[in-house]
Amino acid sequence: MAPGREFSLPYDVARSSADPRHAIRDFLSSTYAGLARLLAWDDTLTSVQAPASTRP
Repeated sequence: MAPGREFSLPYDVARSSADPRHAIRDFLSSTYAGLARLLAWDDTLTSVQAPASTRP
C-alpha cells in the first residue's frame, strides 16, 4: 500500500453485498493483514495457537 492511501468500505457496498457481515469481516481482515505486512508486525502476536500439550 502506498503511503497516504486510505482503506475504505463504502456503506452501500457492504449493505448491498449478498452477505454484509462477511463483506465487512473480509474488509477488516484484509485491512489488518495489509497493515501488518506494511509495518512488519510480528504476526505471532495476534495469531491463535493451540497449546503445546493438554491435560487429561
